[in-house]
Amino acid sequence: IKTYGEYGYQLKRRNMTQASAYMNKAIKLGKVHLKEAELNAIYDNYGVLKEMQTDLDSALYFYEKALYFKKQANDEIAIPYSLNKIAMVKIMQNKFPEAKQFLDKAYALRVKHDDKVGIAENLNFYGHFFKSTGENKKAIDYFNKALAASKAHDYKNLTQENYQVLSELYESNKNFEKALESFKNHIRYKDS
Repeated sequence: IKTYGEYGYQLKRRNMTQASAYMNKAIKLGKVHLKEAELNAIYDNYGVLKEMQTDLDSALYFYEKALYFKKQANDEIAIPYSLNKIAMVKIMQNKFPEAKQFLDKAYALRVKHDDKVGIAENLNFYGHFFKSTGENKKAIDYFNKALAASKAHDYKNLTQENYQVLSELYESNKNFEKALESFKNHIRYKDS
């Protein structure tokens, strides 16, 4: 069951039709052979597929379903993942007040558990939030905080993304020197 789900998730960038078929198979089998609460990861990952297809209502459905079971299990380590996924969909839907509430709840849990990597991710999500609301100065501040945190914990993919978005933000603010510096750092981390 979990193998079908993982395989479907891995196919998402190569063949979305097959990815969805394997995820559906995992969910159907899981409902028969597992407790539904054990399907959290599959629900989260299927939500990602739906989000990639811009089927945002379905993405929210699966993220919220995973969140429900995580809350039932009081899994405060896993809950922020779903909260952030829901927040990012709310941003895509331009529902900014709702998105901010989800981000704040996720961030509070990550701080509570001193989850350094999770905090770095949440700082990045706040950057995306403020970029989406047009508050570029706040976005730059949060991406720089996320950058410092991601570098401190050797989170290369997040470091690369932070540099990439900072480059775009600096360019849009006509700060071409910082834009170029950030872009070069983005390329350096991408190549590593």
